Amino acid sequence: MAKIVTLIEDTGRDDGLEKEHGLSFYIEAAGHKVLFDTGASNRFLINAEALGIDISQADTLVISHGHYDHGGGMEAFLEVNQKAGIYIRRDAFLPHYSGKQKGWADIGICSKLRVPQECILQSGNFR
Repeated sequence: MAKIVTLIEDTGRDDGLEKEHGLSFYIEAAGHKVLFDTGASNRFLINAEALGIDISQADTLVISHGHYDHGGGMEAFLEVNQKAGIYIRRDAFLPHYSGKQKGWADIGICSKLRVPQECILQSGNFR
């Protein structure tokens, strides 16, 4: 049976867990331990620990797209897990902006992030 745990998001109801604008799910299925997105910071790690989830044991990291609120915690993930396969779109590291009333805001993943060479960069849809 699959297990899906929300590690971070903006509207969580559990007062004992961190919240932030972002998203991160921990998934156990078919013998795999997958982290899907990391949220905007290291807060997903704080919540994982509080929930008894050892992120160092994840075998796969998937970053859905290049916005900070989905991949901003990638550096924190890499500090605790150097063995997971990483799936991310090749264009995730290109600049990403959002038009706001006050002008354009940078909403991309840190372009200075050092991604392991083993990272599987996708150029099309994930399959």
